[in-house]
Amino acid sequence: MLKIISLFTGILILGIGELIFARIVLDKKIEKSPTKVILIFLLSTLVYTVTNLYLQGISKTIIMLLVHVLEFKTIFDIEYQKSILLTLEYIILVMIPDMLEIMFFTKVLNLSKEICYGTYAGSILSNIIICVALVIEAMILKKHLNKILKYELSNNFKIIIYSILSFLCVLIIFYNAFSNIEFNTELVINIFIMIVFIGILLSLMRQTMQNESLKSQYEQILEFMTTYEEEIEKQRILRHETKNIF
Repeated sequence: MLKIISLFTGILILGIGELIFARIVLDKKIEKSPTKVILIFLLSTLVYTVTNLYLQGISKTIIMLLVHVLEFKTIFDIEYQKSILLTLEYIILVMIPDMLEIMFFTKVLNLSKEICYGTYAGSILSNIIICVALVIEAMILKKHLNKILKYELSNNFKIIIYSILSFLCVLIIFYNAFSNIEFNTELVINIFIMIVFIGILLSLMRQTMQNESLKSQYEQILEFMTTYEEEIEKQRILRHETKNIF
């Protein structure tokens, strides 16, 4: 029971840091009533706790990502596409202090990974440190993070499906590659490669969406020109018929 209370408290603290992070990046006040925000926040915290206790692996990751998206969407009243991008930013940035903590304990203090995960990772102190680091990251990178949120995601169903499948594949690869790996130079290199891969994937998605937008604009212009030409032809025929009558 004490373990569950400690886990719930730690996740509660991390959730507060999450909301502060979103508030800084979005530069937007929470307009919902405090009662609704507290209820949504406590429900999300409860789901996180249950997920951590009873689920493992990629299923746990997917559920927590979905909860993040829904929490940002409902509390800050933002579009789903912005909530998805904000969730991706949060996940990437929260991983940095988390991994630095583990590397500090395993490399500097020379503790085993089992002891580190069993006694420190997920604790109240660990989550407080992660929250502070997350807020600092948000304040430093606020301009760039907010700029990313302004990207318009595609409405094309195929692109949406491909994007979701791509990110799910990245999550599966990330989990399988790093779940049992030792924290060493190889890990840092692999993480860097993964970040580069995600950057390339986002760049390709953005370019595809821009091409789709240009194609849509071209089709609209073409449709307008066709309609305009048809209207001119109708006017020409009408003038011709009117001239013949007189």
